[in-house]
Amino acid sequence: MACENFGAEVQRRILPGTYVMSSAASEYYFTPSQKIRRLIQEELNRVFALPNALSMANPLTPPTSRPPGADVLLFPTATGAAPRLGDQEDSRVANYVNDVMTVSVSLAGIPAISVPVGHTDSMPLGLQLAAQYGDDELLLRVACHL
Repeated sequence: MACENFGAEVQRRILPGTYVMSSAASEYYFTPSQKIRRLIQEELNRVFALPNALSMANPLTPPTSRPPGADVLLFPTATGAAPRLGDQEDSRVANYVNDVMTVSVSLAGIPAISVPVGHTDSMPLGLQLAAQYGDDELLLRVACHL
């Protein structure tokens, strides 16, 4: 599929990512970003009660009890209410700021869900829930209760 088939915002996000993964930029961008991604994953592994199934000796045998730690993390999906379609700023910075609350979870590759929890000025507010890798069922059960 040709890039011009995507909207302007999608192109703004895909094209830099394609460059970063090129061999010319790999040493300066891709490799360091992978190290940061791993640090985020390790930090979240320390926060959650359940061990990361990818790092367990036998991931098919779950722990018999939940050790101390968080089962689910709750935080805003965005820094404010959803923008109205007609009010969307043409600022790249404003568009990226809107996503800032979801970046760490996306980089860590852990399950997450955003649920509507209220409104301000008739626009929805979202709450993001995240759980340990492999704990998708608990995440969905908690989300259903909100």
